[in-house]
Amino acid sequence: MSKRRARRKPIPESGRSASPEVQLKKLQTLVQQQKYRQALEKYQQIRQSYPDVEIEPSEAEIWLLRGQQEFSRANYRQAESSFRQALDLGLAGEGHYWLTKCLLALERSQEALDCLQTAFESKQLPKDYCGCYLKLLLLQGGAATVQTPIEKQSGRFYAPQLHWARGVLALQAGQHREALSHFGKMKRPATPEDSPTVWIAYTQQQMEDWDAAAASLRLQSSMLFLKRFGDPLSKKPAIQQLRILQVVQTRRSVLEVLDPMSDQSSPAFEPALVAEVANLLEAGKTLEAAHACTALASLPPQFPELKTLFHPFMLQAGQLALQQGKFEDAEFFWEKIISDPPFDPQLATNLYQVQQGNDSHSNSLRLLKQFEQWLKAQAKQQSQDWPESRLNPTLAKLQCWVADNLMATGKYHKAFQALRQAEKLCPDSPEVMGRKGLKAKAEGKFAEAAPLLTRALEGGCRFEEVYVALLKCWDELGDRQARREAQRRFGKHFGDINPEYDLDLPFWQEALSTGRLSLFEPIILGSDSEEPPVLACDIFCEAVDVDYDGESDRAPINQTEAASEWDALLNDLEPEEQIPTLQAIYLCLHLFAKRQKGIAALQNRYLDRLAALAGERPEALPVYLAMAAMKGTKLKQLETQLRQYLSSSPQPDIALAELQLIVRRFDCIQTLRPYLQAALDRDAHNPLLLLAQATTWRVGSKPYRKLKEEGFELARQLQDAAALQAFREEEALQATALATDFMPDLPMFGGSGDLDIEKIIQRMAEQMMGQKLSPEELEAILPQMAEMFANGPPAFGFDDGGDPDFPPDDFDARPTSSDIPFERGKSKSKSSKKRKRGFLP
Repeated sequence: MSKRRARRKPIPESGRSASPEVQLKKLQTLVQQQKYRQALEKYQQIRQSYPDVEIEPSEAEIWLLRGQQEFSRANYRQAESSFRQALDLGLAGEGHYWLTKCLLALERSQEALDCLQTAFESKQLPKDYCGCYLKLLLLQGGAATVQTPIEKQSGRFYAPQLHWARGVLALQAGQHREALSHFGKMKRPATPEDSPTVWIAYTQQQMEDWDAAAASLRLQSSMLFLKRFGDPLSKKPAIQQLRILQVVQTRRSVLEVLDPMSDQSSPAFEPALVAEVANLLEAGKTLEAAHACTALASLPPQFPELKTLFHPFMLQAGQLALQQGKFEDAEFFWEKIISDPPFDPQLATNLYQVQQGNDSHSNSLRLLKQFEQWLKAQAKQQSQDWPESRLNPTLAKLQCWVADNLMATGKYHKAFQALRQAEKLCPDSPEVMGRKGLKAKAEGKFAEAAPLLTRALEGGCRFEEVYVALLKCWDELGDRQARREAQRRFGKHFGDINPEYDLDLPFWQEALSTGRLSLFEPIILGSDSEEPPVLACDIFCEAVDVDYDGESDRAPINQTEAASEWDALLNDLEPEEQIPTLQAIYLCLHLFAKRQKGIAALQNRYLDRLAALAGERPEALPVYLAMAAMKGTKLKQLETQLRQYLSSSPQPDIALAELQLIVRRFDCIQTLRPYLQAALDRDAHNPLLLLAQATTWRVGSKPYRKLKEEGFELARQLQDAAALQAFREEEALQATALATDFMPDLPMFGGSGDLDIEKIIQRMAEQMMGQKLSPEELEAILPQMAEMFANGPPAFGFDDGGDPDFPPDDFDARPTSSDIPFERGKSKSKSSKKRKRGFLP
């Protein structure tokens, strides 16, 4: 049999031999922990065990603390009992004050006055609380009852208490200036929780001296500072009420003094906020009024009009926010009413699209659940209006939207489940085919994805990710003709207009042609291409000095690091791959490297390698000549190789023009102008030569315009396809350069950023005017320029009319491309540097 351990019974505290010091310390710990009931028990134990020991705090003080705790919890009856215990134990003064507060909270004002009067007459009431006695006298007995003690017993009061009483008596007599004089002399409160500022500001408001009252209440521009760093006056309810009265009377915003997140317990909160809504609407500030209205936790019953107007008000405010481009506000207002019965499918459709623009994918998923529940209920109630041929495609479209948002939030498994559900409902749906194409593209099955994506767009799918993915597939498959055809057929639905003006350039040349390092860097660093020229550009970007501030389009680079990596890259390439790679290296240095010691030698080093290749590979010769011409090499030094190149060409003049147009993509140089002029002297009616010669002049100059116009007219008359394409490319280059000039920080190849539209318009106006504009001139011209610059809000596809029971067919979200289907695009920057490299695509 196992032995059982006998449990020891705990020895009662009174039976322990702990010293009185230990017991006193335990008592003080209980008081610090605000465990006042246990502290009182401990007090009795110590008193019984050590009757001669002086105990601190005293029993009366513990009862007072317990009463204060109960009072703070609004347990006024228990607090009254505790305060009376403190009084019975001899804690006069403080006990009278707190008992009086408790009786007033219980609305027993006469008992409260009797309590203080007894203490005052027995001289048990400390001077600090005698101001409370005067206040109660005034409240219960009027001015006459206060006059006697301040005249006959003035020695029982502090000066601030007397000034307060005389100020209040002057106020009642209508003598505002005398009252203000007394309140100004108070210097400190008449009662513990009072403030001289309250009485000064109140008197100033009674005098309708609103400016002075605003100063007293600190309602100046420093209010934001006070809110952020602490405003002792804001803790006083009387001050808050006076501030609310002040802003309402002076038509200022109530939200200057009220915090909707923390001040809703104030009795003045709801009426003040309703006044704020009315004032803002009267001032034509609809969105501000809508925000103020939503700050009400619940619509106040004393204002039934608000309940009636709330839904249409939020509907209108959301539409107005949308028109002003404030998409987050539009989402906020419409989410306030989307759950109001009956369910509004048109509002839900509009809200969904705004949520997509705001990347509010979690909110979209909740909305789509509501949408689906409503749709299924409608199909049950009105089965004749919702046959399977209509219901299933609609449900499938909703499931596709669910999949889009699940992908965007990283829930890939659930997204594919939703897509399978959509396919089961309607396998031929353009939406389903589009998502299946996205999935195939993400898996690298570009040949399989392209037909699916094309069929989806042909069927009416307007999910931008599908269009972007289709273009990516054709890029990966190297079919530029199919890409152009896709742009021509579907680009207009996604804002991709004028695709015929696109430059038919490799990606890395397109990036270099921007001519701006602030654009070139994010384009290259955001690319996942493994093409050698792109890698060469990437090496340049990585070699940019970490201290480069982004202010200039030329940056210092680590030449040793860059050269080492470029050489390693070139050594692994075949000669035909080295040609474009050397061109990319040279162009990076020519366009974006800061002119520092060693850069010229580095340029010559790679130009010499290109020249050596040109001696072996004929296709390298035009590239070398174009780069040498760009460098500004004298014609005499290039003459031998230039003549060799032209003599080997079946059409020497065309070859010369094409050489200049290669240079034109990246720079404006005059090196070849004499050769081009000589060719024009022989053949003045060659449109390509006219264009090439035009590009040796500054864009917009008289020779440029004259030669270009002559050349284009000739190309049009002759229907010279090659020349017309060259003119289209020149237009595309100019359009790109113009956009770069107007919007130097715009991420032109993807990504997002907040644009300062006013600055963009200013740059555009100054470009058009050819001079800087004064602020007055800018203010005069901005409205017209803004109207020209933008034709209303983005086309969300909203339809105020149409079938209210069915989502519009042209509705879809607007995410950008990504390697994960349905998900919005993310940056893939390779940079490991910590400095900011402008906008990342």
